[in-house]
Amino acid sequence: LYDECWKLSQGLIQRSQNNEQTTEVAIDIHFKEIQRNIIEQIDLARFVIWVAVAWFTDPVLFKKLVEKKNQGINVQLIILNDPINKSSGLNYEEEFETFIIKKSGVYENLMHNKFCIIDLKTVIHGSYNWTKKAKFNDETIEIVKSSEVAEKFSENFIQLKKIHYVESLHR
Repeated sequence: LYDECWKLSQGLIQRSQNNEQTTEVAIDIHFKEIQRNIIEQIDLARFVIWVAVAWFTDPVLFKKLVEKKNQGINVQLIILNDPINKSSGLNYEEEFETFIIKKSGVYENLMHNKFCIIDLKTVIHGSYNWTKKAKFNDETIEIVKSSEVAEKFSENFIQLKKIHYVESLHR
């Protein structure tokens, strides 16, 4: 009980009351070895991996997603229609159900999200783009184990797919 109270006080576990049902939220924050921590979470996936990141050029993360897809996991990807992604050498559209988001508005606003939903119960989000360069930046991710949080990110993922989709990265 002491350990659980300490975690609650540190914000590592949060509880919320929802229609008399108590849900537990586990939060893990990382500043180092982010790629490794993302891979660990992807390895745990059993059903679904949905990724929305502005830039995706990391071949290690790409290979891990292909591995999971080949295990029968539903992998979907949302990325930005951008020269960085176009020249990545990664075959997103050949491997996954891929949604390419175009810049929009007067200021060419970007889809600047950086999140991953795993099995509709885990969310990875933070400043970390899934790029080769990101490993060398000061970045953060937060891994949240919560169906409630995953549902909110999933709603956003579906909205992104519906609103901004363009057919091909190479248009």
